[in-house]
Amino acid sequence: MKTVRGLMVGNKNHAELYQKIVDFPLDNPNVRFPLSSRLAIENVWSLDYTQRVIHEYKRFLFLMIVVGHKVAPSDQVDQVWHLHMLSSYSYWEDFCVNTVGKQLHHWPAEGCSEFYDWYGMTIDSYTQYFGHQPPENIWIDPAVRLKTKTHFIRVNKEESWVVPKCILMMYVKYTFKRIGFAYRFKYKLLHSHYFKNTLA
Repeated sequence: MKTVRGLMVGNKNHAELYQKIVDFPLDNPNVRFPLSSRLAIENVWSLDYTQRVIHEYKRFLFLMIVVGHKVAPSDQVDQVWHLHMLSSYSYWEDFCVNTVGKQLHHWPAEGCSEFYDWYGMTIDSYTQYFGHQPPENIWIDPAVRLKTKTHFIRVNKEESWVVPKCILMMYVKYTFKRIGFAYRFKYKLLHSHYFKNTLA
């Protein structure tokens, strides 16, 4: 079995479809703020990581068409999907109609427990079609995904600061260490022989 751009090929139609999907451009060269740039900025991703997520998004779309069961994206892949659908002509006309010839609808999980089964099956199918596990920094383990709750809200960064919890906790810990050090230093100074003699 040969490979075509990472796909384990056993079916000529699959190879042709995958090639079409991989070659499909998500960025419009005629706009100043293409999809990849917006994706990177909105998710605080590097441009290199963004391109890797886009590549995984295209693999997900391929699986969505060929596997024959429900599929579920990783959170990162889902971010690309949402943004691509907002470019409605690119998604519905250029991609769905003219490239793959199939309408690919996005169905929200809506708290459905089956979503996690779909995600696990997607990982299994990914491994089957591409010959290896998907990258862990884009597709987290299904068992971890099951325990992970995401809480997203829209934030206007002109009005609010967005500080990652890990950075905030490091700052708080550092501040309390300094307060503790200052308190201990002051206590030792007040009770030192030199300080008592100076006051006398």
